[in-house]
Amino acid sequence: MKPVGTRLPRGKLGDNADDSSVAFAASSSDMAALKLQARGLSRVLAALYVGISPTKFDEMVGDGRMPKPKRIDARRVWDRRRLDEAFEALPDETSKRGDGWEHLNASRR
Repeated sequence: MKPVGTRLPRGKLGDNADDSSVAFAASSSDMAALKLQARGLSRVLAALYVGISPTKFDEMVGDGRMPKPKRIDARRVWDRRRLDEAFEALPDETSKRGDGWEHLNASRR
């Protein structure tokens, strides 16, 4: 496999390629990173992005903790920015008991 970002030899771009055409080879891990940086994510990638299984993601979409998808023709696509907002709105583990810093605040008094 060619290293990422290397120019392919002339003639590998096809007969219609002009001199300004450049093709890049990318590894599967590079493609995965690019997909996670994309604005619109598939259901599976959206679940991966927030760190949960697709099944749990479906549950959270259903109960409103995660956003509903946008439609692009027949595809359902989740907006990464809306996923970020929904993730930020999730409670922290300690939020049931306060901010989690009570023990430090009490010791300073």
